[in-house]
Amino acid sequence: MPSPLPMPPAPGHPLCLEFLTAVDLDAPSFVSLAAQHGFRRISLLVNPMSPPYRDFDLLGDSATRRETHRRCEELGVTVDMIEAFNIQADTNPQSFVPALDSGAALGRPVINLLPRDEDEARIADGFAGACALADRYGFPVMTEISRRATLKTLPQAVRFFQRIGRPDLRVVLDTLHFFRFGGTLEQVREYRDWIGRIQISDGPAGMPLADQLTEARQHRLIPGDGALPLRELLAALNPGLVIGVEVPNPDYTTDERVRRSRAATLALLPPGAAA
Repeated sequence: MPSPLPMPPAPGHPLCLEFLTAVDLDAPSFVSLAAQHGFRRISLLVNPMSPPYRDFDLLGDSATRRETHRRCEELGVTVDMIEAFNIQADTNPQSFVPALDSGAALGRPVINLLPRDEDEARIADGFAGACALADRYGFPVMTEISRRATLKTLPQAVRFFQRIGRPDLRVVLDTLHFFRFGGTLEQVREYRDWIGRIQISDGPAGMPLADQLTEARQHRLIPGDGALPLRELLAALNPGLVIGVEVPNPDYTTDERVRRSRAATLALLPPGAAA
């Protein structure tokens, strides 16, 4: 199996506050909350998604985008990743230009490019075209694996990267999606060089398939409060990967959810692995 292009090592795992953890806040308030709790990286939903997600008004030269950028500059917060770039069979990658323009205005973030067609061959050209467009902006590209996406497993994602000739691509490994679809620690160890980013949350050992989408969007558990082998997964990662804290859960106030999730994630990291 060809090796991926190398990523430079870093001494620890920087934490990122994912937008889904505090989706009730507008973007400028989200920046302030992240800084208040010690996060120096955030993800933002720039390219609007369908309900239940709302439009955060970050496309174009909007007042919200300008204020978001101002707060990032003032508080020392970096936009680490922007979402969501869904690729269907009929998607024209040029439709992503407004969101990529906004990403450029907010920094040089990773983009999470999500193929959403069950026919992997049918979607390959559109995915490769979107990657080429991101290259022109200087944006790294990653893709999240999920049973609701085209790429469902680590081995499948790696084969797809090789098929389209992009050994620079990496996987966003969402711990809930990964373990819900049969991912194993052995796969993490075997394909660790292809993993570029983690989204961490917890959950019970099992969840009926019909309830998994609601769980993923609204009812994730704070890391360490469920049954997923998160400590072992974190120990198996290459150093330096960003760990995105993604814990939507209405059982806590937004402030408490962010505070507890950050502390719990740090407690799961191997000694000296926090950046």
